[in-house]
Amino acid sequence: VGPRARRSTLGITVLELFTAYVADLRRREAPSARRAERILLGPKGNAGAAKAIGGHRQATDIEPEDIIPYLRGIHERGSPASAMATRLAIGAAFSFACKSRGTYHLGENAGGGLKNNPVLAIRANPEATKPGNRNLRPAEFRALWRWLEQRDHISAAAPAIRLMMATGQRITEILRISDKIYDPVEQTFEWPETKNGMPHIIPLPRQAVEIMAGLHPGPNGLYFASPVDRDKPLVAAVFHQQISAFITDTGAERFTPRDLRRTWKTLSGNPDISQEIRDRMQNHARNDVSSKHYDRNTYLPQKRAAMAIWSDYMDRILAGDVDNAVAKIKDDAPAVTA
Repeated sequence: VGPRARRSTLGITVLELFTAYVADLRRREAPSARRAERILLGPKGNAGAAKAIGGHRQATDIEPEDIIPYLRGIHERGSPASAMATRLAIGAAFSFACKSRGTYHLGENAGGGLKNNPVLAIRANPEATKPGNRNLRPAEFRALWRWLEQRDHISAAAPAIRLMMATGQRITEILRISDKIYDPVEQTFEWPETKNGMPHIIPLPRQAVEIMAGLHPGPNGLYFASPVDRDKPLVAAVFHQQISAFITDTGAERFTPRDLRRTWKTLSGNPDISQEIRDRMQNHARNDVSSKHYDRNTYLPQKRAAMAIWSDYMDRILAGDVDNAVAKIKDDAPAVTA
């Protein structure tokens, strides 16, 4: 048997590779599973990037030149961010296969003989990854909050967005809230695993507790279940739809749901909550050796003290008492202690 025939026998197709990668994400309950499936496989499991690149082709035969035209087409349609997201998803799938070669628990041919990731040779578009800098001013925060309050009966996304505004958490983690994550006695959200792979617990401000009191989990425990599949949470797109509707209704300056997380970080700095405790409450990855490998403290008492301060300040925002406040993030302020 020649080398090429041997590779064909042992290899896996692009469609098989992408399907295996999405299955692994779902097995690990990764928040990115649904988006990766949409990008790589499309709505019917045989479209998306797999169809564009050649789902029937051997993954080992794929070169950068096979991927670049597909990414260019997305970019030229006016979607540089989507092109970047597609590049990342394809790269992650190929990386999964390469790493699977070194495992003993994923099956004899998990990596499909793949040794190189073709996406690594495709340069990223720096313009598509510029960090945002938009955050809502206190008056804008109040206007959005009041607008959403009137839509609780229209869209499940309305209270979900207000929870994000009140706590500063990621969209995907808000949408995954279930009766296992929310503790009404302790008034906390506790996720066993989050985007950075770590567990995370936060105490809730009074405003978030009041929102949760008006919600009821579905049969599967999710508070924000998809109307299409009650076993799955709402998709992040519902946040974008509500924000777009708010901008259309009010003429507000454009912003995205992600900017609400930055808004929380900025506004919660005004009442002198330190950057360290704000970072911990937002579950930002801490990359020093001590934090990564040794520090397992949840800092819950410090978080409770800080969240109480934020809750009082949010009352002032919603009352219109701080509309002219200038953001004064004191990154060198001492940490809030219990």
